Amino acid sequence: MHETEMCADEVGCSNPVHCRGLCTSHYRKQARKNTLPPKFTRYPHGQHVLGDTRADGCRFCGACRDYVRVWRIPHQPYDRCTTVQLERALNLLGWSLLDWDNAVVSQGGACAICHAKPTNGPGSELVADHNHLTGQRREVLCHACNMILGFARDDRNVLHRAIDYLDNHTTV
Repeated sequence: MHETEMCADEVGCSNPVHCRGLCTSHYRKQARKNTLPPKFTRYPHGQHVLGDTRADGCRFCGACRDYVRVWRIPHQPYDRCTTVQLERALNLLGWSLLDWDNAVVSQGGACAICHAKPTNGPGSELVADHNHLTGQRREVLCHACNMILGFARDDRNVLHRAIDYLDNHTTV
């Protein structure tokens, strides 16, 4: 059985390793400060193969040129690590990684609507919410709450009618 490697940045950090012996949070913090540990070199001459997988499950990210945990993106010539993918997605919404980290910390790592904290299950991750009409940034939500707003098309009347519906059909 393969044992999950834990973050080496701080004593007591129990998050799994994302890249270079660090969890995602510590990797981002050190990347902003330009204090990351040296890159892992798989081949003696620094040659890397896009999509090459190491024994620990890390693959070579074509965007940041390092071995990291990656998201597989269909119809793309290379994989992107989760940090690069998050950064690109946030940039489309006008957020930076620093904005994201500050928003998550200010909300205590929980969704602004249901106050649930993410688990490692699918669909439990936090997402950056924004107004689709104005593009204005809002807060960090869980995937489910973001979908509720999306399916209601950010219409308060639809959400009020949904609450009325639940009130009328809920037995206590």
